[in-house]
Amino acid sequence: MNRRKAVSGFTMIEVLTAVAIVGIVAALAAPDFLASMRYFRLRADARDQVSYLRLARSTAVTESGNVGVYVDTTFQALTLFYDLNGDNILDAGDSTLLGPISVSSDIRYRSCSFPNRTLVFRPNGSASASGTLELGSCADSTRSYTIEVLASTGRVKLR
Repeated sequence: MNRRKAVSGFTMIEVLTAVAIVGIVAALAAPDFLASMRYFRLRADARDQVSYLRLARSTAVTESGNVGVYVDTTFQALTLFYDLNGDNILDAGDSTLLGPISVSSDIRYRSCSFPNRTLVFRPNGSASASGTLELGSCADSTRSYTIEVLASTGRVKLR
């Protein structure tokens, strides 16, 4: 009587086939994954910018003073400041509250419609001007977010 011992496991061909299939699927998914990561980074930066604007508004109301936000399109950063002299611009007579706060390296401010790229919130919560700030991805010109500010109420909204 000839008894054979049962052998369990996978053959080398089965293992190589499985690795090849996983490699092909990964190669097909990688570009979509990278595009998704850029989109998520853009959305996160846009939400951060909204948070900084809302922080400026709430600080102005809480401390009963003028708090401004300067948008530096050269260095791609925001600076929050106390507008001590009431001139609605960041200058030597003002005190910095926070910043400069830069966006990610692959994100850019595409446009800023605030006068002198500065927005100042008043103690009653209103803003010095209505306007928009648009952020976009350097790699994908079709993806962008627009931050809107309404002067009468100081409301900050992300679109």
